[in-house]
Amino acid sequence: MKKLNFYNLILVVLMGLFVCCTTEIDNTDNNKNQEPEKKSYMISISNVDQFSGCTFEYTFYVDGEKTTEKKTADSSFIFETTSEEKVTVDIVAKDSNGEIKGSRYGRTCYTKTDITLEITSVTEKVTLKEIMVSRSASYVYEGKVVHLAVKAVYSDGSEADVTSAAFYTSDDTSILAVSNAGVVTGVKKGTCAVKVSYTEEGISKEQSVDFNVLAEDDPIPEKKMSSIKLSKNDVALAVNETIQLNVTAVYDDNTDIDVTAKAQYTSSNTNIVSVDENGLVTAVAGGNAEITVEYEEDGVKLSGTCAVMVKSLSSIAFDKTA
Repeated sequence: MKKLNFYNLILVVLMGLFVCCTTEIDNTDNNKNQEPEKKSYMISISNVDQFSGCTFEYTFYVDGEKTTEKKTADSSFIFETTSEEKVTVDIVAKDSNGEIKGSRYGRTCYTKTDITLEITSVTEKVTLKEIMVSRSASYVYEGKVVHLAVKAVYSDGSEADVTSAAFYTSDDTSILAVSNAGVVTGVKKGTCAVKVSYTEEGISKEQSVDFNVLAEDDPIPEKKMSSIKLSKNDVALAVNETIQLNVTAVYDDNTDIDVTAKAQYTSSNTNIVSVDENGLVTAVAGGNAEITVEYEEDGVKLSGTCAVMVKSLSSIAFDKTA
């Protein structure tokens, strides 16, 4: 009888260990499946009196992906994000007729940092000025693809990605095919042009891009960098405001590539404007300074500059509320 009780005791202990292990595994699985904690941020417009009767449209992009759209008559708006990376916001003030009275586009900020930002009054209606078509290569092999990207440029200097809204046609579909999303596919060896058009509020713009379709055993064409382009050549900021400077390398075959992460950045006066290794420019104090950007590739080194004027007054404040 005593021996039986001893074996029963051992069995109870083993069962207890099994339950503990199972609970630990369940807790580990629950932790893995737990969603990242969301944080709330508030954007408020302090000069709202300048836009009396307007509706404010806020559009937020987290890590390049559109996450929130909000139309409101209120001068503040709270949005949530789980991202610890960069957030971009577009703000537009429209009157009762839908005309834009104030705007600020492509403002990049970081959710970890409180910043200030100015919204600009618009006296003229913003209209489509031109479209810009970029591609990763001027050639495509038979059976392979190249992606087009289309950017709309407006009269106030703002830009927007309209790749999905543009219209594409191939001059010769037996040589080159193109999808509604701007994906170009090589069909057979030859040369062919793709026409890209975009229409907005009755205004249409068009651009044509040429392609060489290569056979599978053809060598890759050589190309050299001819220039670099900066997203901004001059900008006005308020103290503590930040803006992302993007850099594009342009080649002799009319292709271009984003090299923002590879470029080198320096400020002429870090007491007025600072810039980090990723091209994020921060206004420190009132005054004027210049950001110099350098990029080197295959022995070719090119540079560009962006003039920065820092103002001491600001109109829009981003406040982290949680």
